[in-house]
Amino acid sequence: MAASTTVVTTTSSSPVKYASISSPFSPDIFPESSPDSPAEERPEGGLRVADGSVGPYFAGNNSTTPTRQKERNWLKTSLPVFALPHGIPLKLRNYLASVRPWLFATSIWPALLGCVLACTREGRLGISPGLLSILTVVTVHSAGNVVNTYFDYVKGFDRKTSVDRTVVDRLLSPDEVATLAVALYTLGCLGFLLLLLVSPAAPSHLALLFFGGISGSFLYTGGSGLKYIACGDLLVFVIFGPVSTLFSFLAVAGKFSAVPCWYSIPLAVNAVANMHCRDAVVVDDRVGGAVTLAMLLGRTRSFVLFVFLLYFPFLVTVVMASSRSRAFLLPLLSVWLARPLGAKMQAALTVPADRWRNSLADLPQQTAKANALFGVLYIVSCFVEFYLK
Repeated sequence: MAASTTVVTTTSSSPVKYASISSPFSPDIFPESSPDSPAEERPEGGLRVADGSVGPYFAGNNSTTPTRQKERNWLKTSLPVFALPHGIPLKLRNYLASVRPWLFATSIWPALLGCVLACTREGRLGISPGLLSILTVVTVHSAGNVVNTYFDYVKGFDRKTSVDRTVVDRLLSPDEVATLAVALYTLGCLGFLLLLLVSPAAPSHLALLFFGGISGSFLYTGGSGLKYIACGDLLVFVIFGPVSTLFSFLAVAGKFSAVPCWYSIPLAVNAVANMHCRDAVVVDDRVGGAVTLAMLLGRTRSFVLFVFLLYFPFLVTVVMASSRSRAFLLPLLSVWLARPLGAKMQAALTVPADRWRNSLADLPQQTAKANALFGVLYIVSCFVEFYLK
């Protein structure tokens, strides 16, 4: 279904107003941008809305946008923690940023761990099935991130003060986000079909895990939206832990095993920490009828859970070091990145409620960085354990 667009023409005597855009997913994609919203023309082609914010907007092929430098500044303020390489066209940068590549470690490390365990435990070194399984998992993860962006906006959860403002800031239109999600899911399915050709595993076994993972990535915010009923944490734990690790292990080794599920627990807890941190930053945003676990717990108990999620993987590696191999002490080298994160959220508890979000603005990305380093060291530990036997 093609999107219908109504454009309000800019003139010196009539103010610019936001375009009304309908999408195949939602008949009223911009509930906050009604035709009656007061606006005033900006000489450089931007738009100043009633609340004083300024930024680009789109209206089909007749969109009016600020200068390229203005748009670059807008992108930097909307996505302040991920620096894409210079020289990439602005539109492509918007697309790349919308898949949240700074979170890719959440899916890469579990999938890579499955390949490592297949090599060290089963003696299977399958480069082709290993690479395809990792690429498939990352592609489905990217699609899930884009779906999350879309439905968070459609259901009213994303606003100008949200962590992810891809659609709110008009970096991409809702139709562009929906198209990107479909394209990524299609690529994920193509990767899965190629994996069936090179993997020794039974197609039915791989399909069980693949379609379970792809369904979970959509249902996180799509459909019933498990995230909005405080079930997102559990889903993230399962998808970015046992499912992703077992999928790549099965693709390379060709058989099921409980070992990858146990080994994936620290990485699964890291994934939950990443998600819970993002939810804790917007714990006071009770909009759109969404109820996350962080909202149910409140700020203080969310802090307690966040600290637990930060340090539990280290506790697991200490236990593994004492019972299996001292190689698992290696991930403790990343604790220096984790320590300031809990202190940062603890300090935020003492500030007024209206400053809570600003004091934790960069915490989700810092958490992702710390957990990414932990994941690298943990996977290296699994290799070293095998060679120390």
